[in-house]
Amino acid sequence: MSEFEYLLFIIALLLSFAIARLVGGIAHVLTPGRQDWIHTTWVLGTMGNIVLSWWIIYLYNDVEWTFLLFALWLVPTGMLLYVANALVPDDARVVESWRDHWFAVRKGVLGANVTFALSVSLFNWLAIGDPAPNRVLGPLPTAALMAVGYRFGHPRVQGIVAIGYAIGVVILMFQFNTR
Repeated sequence: MSEFEYLLFIIALLLSFAIARLVGGIAHVLTPGRQDWIHTTWVLGTMGNIVLSWWIIYLYNDVEWTFLLFALWLVPTGMLLYVANALVPDDARVVESWRDHWFAVRKGVLGANVTFALSVSLFNWLAIGDPAPNRVLGPLPTAALMAVGYRFGHPRVQGIVAIGYAIGVVILMFQFNTR
């Protein structure tokens, strides 16, 4: 087992917990009469982000890993797990309105996504060594979008942020559709 495979184990475990939470709750999220398009967009976007994070981490298999880099990579991974748990609680059956639920958890979810984006940017800067603009600066617009959503709770703003997040995830999926 390589050092990368060893370190990847905990990342894989945390990401699997996150995706399991979302997949396990999707039937409740999509229940007619309770569903909300903003919340559903966040759940689907976060599922995509988890899969994308799993795919992208392999790009760093040749990085000289240190404890600092490993600990720093745990931050965005932990944020994805936090977001999954916030979006779909333990007993999703008790959520009467996913719209009300979104507005109750939005600051935690958006704050976690700001932390996610900033820690990915810092990780890329430390791991790559030279400032590659697309990897170091790329997450910063996401952080700014999430900060806007954190600050302004109006439903239209939340809808724009949710759509922007989902579009960003899809764009990154196409960007990283390589070996």
